[in-house]
Amino acid sequence: MTFLTSKPFLNTHAKCEYIKTKKRSHVTLYAQEALWKSAYVCLSILLCLLVCVSFFDVFLFHHASFFFTATHSETFMTLDVTEAFSTMLSLSTYITCVCVLPLGAYCFLTFINPCCFRFEAVFLLCFTGISAFLFLCSYGIALFCICPFVWHFFLGSDGNDSHSWHYAPRLMSYMHSLLSVLCTTHVLFQLPCMVGFMQLFWHMPQPLNQRKRIHVLLLLVSGVICPPDVLTQTSCWLCFICVCESLFFFVSLFHLYRERINESSWENAKM
Repeated sequence: MTFLTSKPFLNTHAKCEYIKTKKRSHVTLYAQEALWKSAYVCLSILLCLLVCVSFFDVFLFHHASFFFTATHSETFMTLDVTEAFSTMLSLSTYITCVCVLPLGAYCFLTFINPCCFRFEAVFLLCFTGISAFLFLCSYGIALFCICPFVWHFFLGSDGNDSHSWHYAPRLMSYMHSLLSVLCTTHVLFQLPCMVGFMQLFWHMPQPLNQRKRIHVLLLLVSGVICPPDVLTQTSCWLCFICVCESLFFFVSLFHLYRERINESSWENAKM
């Protein structure tokens, strides 16, 4: 009797040990894959950073070509020995992040794709494509539209030699302002994707009923952060409204999309 009752127990125990061993092997394989992909990304970052540092003058001339044209100058002023090195490191880091970001997205998608359903995998692929397109648009708009407008505003409308002073631009100040404009534009253009992602997975409520209050709040914010100029405050408020309305549009779009998915799944369950 003891042998008969202990045999099923031994079989169950062996099955449990086999399942635990199999799970551990799967976790080990996932950890190894994550480690190798992280190593590929880190190695790519290191190599790309070295290339950017080696060709720093080329990247600097590309990002300052319009400024050189507007000021009729081809040089920057430096007041510190380490200023050129810190500026070179900042610009090289930004370009490295931009160049390695597609590889990081590819490694992330290939790592997480086996764990996703088909709908989730397609959604992540489309989400990555839209985010990359918005990133390229933000880079082009910031570098060729926003920055030239800012330089024209500060340098005057003519941009000729009729002024009574001469510009001596600092390298660090120019590069920090340029990187600030680029990073801010990137974040603003990625807001629709962030809101859509949160709306799809966290069921964010639609704030359409609070639109008037949000517009008034944005008006107060623009009045606080802007100088006491009606035109500047109005322009800032209009920019805030455009960003807010675009976010409302994407929230409504993802909300309708989720309702369609729920209706189709409910109809399939009935059939």
